[in-house]
Amino acid sequence: MRVHAAPVKGKANRQIVRFLSKKLRIPRSKIQLLAGVCSNVKTIEIIGMNERNFLDALGEEDKVI
Repeated sequence: MRVHAAPVKGKANRQIVRFLSKKLRIPRSKIQLLAGVCSNVKTIEIIGMNERNFLDALGEEDKVI
């Protein structure tokens, strides 16, 4: 995922969470950044959603196989 926000004061991380929240139709509070706050590689936990639901919510154009 690429974001337009600068990685300053967590703006890019917040943009990632907002995007996922909107795309997955879940509250931002259900998305947690577990690792990679200051890195290009992030580990994100989505609470209450299994892998199948996640892939279905992304839609075909967003899936990488």
